[in-house]
Amino acid sequence: AIGGSSAVAPAVNAWAVHLASRGGALLEYTPSGSGSGNRNVRDGTWLVGGSDYPMTAAERAAYPTVANVPAMAFAAALAANIPGVRTLVVPLCALGPLLAGSIEWWDDARLVAANPTSALPHVRVRVIVRTPGSGTTTVVTQSLASTVDVCGGPGARSNGHAQPNVTVGATWPFTTAAAEESGTRTLLNRVSATAGAVGYASASAIAATALTVVGILDETDNAVVYPTETAVRAALAASYVDAAARTVTPQAHPGVYPFVAVAYFVIQTAPGAGTDCVAFRRQLEAVSFGTATDQGNALSAAANFVPAVYREMLTDVLTAARCDGQPVYPELQPPQEKVNVAVAAGAASVAWALLAVLCGIGIHHAWQRHQRARALARCPSDEALPFAPSSSA
Repeated sequence: AIGGSSAVAPAVNAWAVHLASRGGALLEYTPSGSGSGNRNVRDGTWLVGGSDYPMTAAERAAYPTVANVPAMAFAAALAANIPGVRTLVVPLCALGPLLAGSIEWWDDARLVAANPTSALPHVRVRVIVRTPGSGTTTVVTQSLASTVDVCGGPGARSNGHAQPNVTVGATWPFTTAAAEESGTRTLLNRVSATAGAVGYASASAIAATALTVVGILDETDNAVVYPTETAVRAALAASYVDAAARTVTPQAHPGVYPFVAVAYFVIQTAPGAGTDCVAFRRQLEAVSFGTATDQGNALSAAANFVPAVYREMLTDVLTAARCDGQPVYPELQPPQEKVNVAVAAGAASVAWALLAVLCGIGIHHAWQRHQRARALARCPSDEALPFAPSSSA
C-alpha cells in the first residue's frame, strides 16, 4: 500500500480505478496526510508516499536513498462562512493580517473597501486550521510567507495592520486559531458549522461544499484571481525549479493566485532486504503512469489537478532505484551496468521495459539521460494495456 497527502487522493484513486479496469496492478492509497507520507517512506513502512511538500535539505542529507519527484499541482483556497455573504474578496496584502489574527472582524475597513457589493457583517473572524503535520498547512504558510515579502516584509504596515512573521511548516504558526481539525473533510465541516469561520483546503474539496471560495484582489490593478486551472498554470510558470533537489516552488506575486501547491511522490530508491521487488516495481509503474503518460495526466486533470510533468526527474529516480542490490529498471541503465545485471541475474532479469509498458514500443537503448527523458516524453497514451500482468503479454 501507499499513502500520504489527502489532497491528491482523488487523482491517485482515479489512476487506481483505471489501472484495475485494464487488468493492471491493484493500487491502494491511504489518505493519511503528507506528514505520514514522508515519515513512512523514510522509516521503511512504505516504499512510496504522497506529499504536498518536498523533503528538506536536512532530510535529503539524512536519507540519501529517499527521493521526491514532482507529480501534480493544485490550488489550495480559503473557504469562508459569513452569514449573508456569497461573494468575498480579500486583498493580497490583507491575507497575512487576516489569517494571523490582526484583522478580527469581517467588517474591517479594508475588507469592506474590497467588497463594495457585499454587506459584510460585524462578525468575528474565526480561523480554522489543520492539526500539525498537514501538507496543506505547509502550502498555505509557504504562500503566506511569499505574500508577506511581496507586501513589504514582516512588520510592514498598511491600513492599520502589520504584516506577520510567518514560520513555514506543517504546523500553524499563529496562536489565534479558533480550532484545529485533523483532515480536510472535518475542517470544512467545522467551517460550515461556525459563523464567521474561514479555513483552507484544496479548491476541489471546497467546491463540493456550500462554502464561499475567497477571491484574491490584486490592488495594483483591481484584478481578482480565483483558484482556477489557468491560475494554477500561471503559478507553475512562475515557479522556481531546483533540478538537483527535484523541487518546484511557486512564487507569489501580483496577478498570480498565491495558494498553489506542487504535490510530490516520495520514493525509497533502495529498500531493505526482503522487499517484494515485483510489488515495488508495480508501485513505481503506477506512479509513472500517473505522472508521465497522457492518459494518467488526463485523469489527474479530470480530478482538478494540473500535471506537473518533469519526466527527466522521474527517469533519474527510476534509474537509481535498486531492490536486492539490482536495478529495478535494468533497461534504463547505461550499457555496462546492463551487462553486469544480465550476467548476475540471467534470464530472470528480463522484464518488461518501462517504456514498452507505457508506450507499447520497444525502446531498450535509451541510456543517455536526454535520450531517456525524450523517450518518456513521447508516451502518447496507455493504449498498449499498461501494467497488465505478464501472463497477458
